[in-house]
Amino acid sequence: MSHYKDFKAKDFALDDSFQMWVLSPDDEKEHFWNNWIAAHPRQKEEIEEAITMVKLAGLSTDKEANRAYLGVWENLRANAQKGEERPVRKSVNLATYAYLAAAVSGILVISIYFFGAADDERVIHTTDFAEIREVVLTDGSTVTLNANSSLSISGAWDEGGEREVALQGEAFFSVVQTRDKKPFKIKTPSGVTVQVLGTSFNVNTRRENLSVYLQSGRVRLETGTEEIILQPGERADYDKSSRKVMVRAEEPQQSNDKLAWKSDLYIMNDLPLSAIVRDIEDNYGVSVVVQDTTLNGRRVTAKVPARDADLLFKVLSQALELEIVKDDGKIVIRPLK
Repeated sequence: MSHYKDFKAKDFALDDSFQMWVLSPDDEKEHFWNNWIAAHPRQKEEIEEAITMVKLAGLSTDKEANRAYLGVWENLRANAQKGEERPVRKSVNLATYAYLAAAVSGILVISIYFFGAADDERVIHTTDFAEIREVVLTDGSTVTLNANSSLSISGAWDEGGEREVALQGEAFFSVVQTRDKKPFKIKTPSGVTVQVLGTSFNVNTRRENLSVYLQSGRVRLETGTEEIILQPGERADYDKSSRKVMVRAEEPQQSNDKLAWKSDLYIMNDLPLSAIVRDIEDNYGVSVVVQDTTLNGRRVTAKVPARDADLLFKVLSQALELEIVKDDGKIVIRPLK
């Protein structure tokens, strides 16, 4: 195709044929693109840049999201070539962070209880800041821990006792149903117990709150004073301070974005800076100071590979015209001078 000779890196990265060659190559695609590159050696740098963009961007069938992400990347690259890239001084090399859609089925029961220390021996699995880890339990259930999270397993688990774990942070559970249909319980610092029989779901306990999103199936919340049934597409949020559960409908795409951490992506879809700052603190373990609070309302749409913290800060700096620096162990965000 002769029109490729005028393509820039972003054009290649947005081309369906090019994307398929990078992400799912076969003999036909290999033959075409290798021959094309050999015939157009001047395009080598653009091709290499485009390959990197496709591999890191987590591109999908959402063309608009792809274009938004690649547009920011192209601006960053152009400024760098001009020597005008806005610096991220002493940038923090943070690593893995990300969110995939949860398929929820079966019955989920949430009840309020007093959260205290366990008396039995417990096995504890933890993740560092910017780390994701999968834990396989002895019953065959799997737990994917997000960054800065811990899973404590009851010592009575293998002695015929209850299937009970305690979670701090965020995790995705795939729970198998046992022959005797023994309940699976998850205790959280908010004083909420999640009880489930054979299903997959996401539990977020950040900042002493609890959030559960139902994609399919049935969920029941019991608070001791009320009983709430969730419908697919609804999210339940429990606030410990008010001891109230708020239920609201949520668009599937919005939930997918929040849960993209399982696919090692951080998706900002019209996300305010205040929410991004909260995510950085929760998952990377660094304190963030926004010197001008009017910046908190500025919004960003971009898809960033979670492993590249430097790129995240560059995207924020470029998109919102900010200066982001490390100062005395903190990340400081201020207007660009």
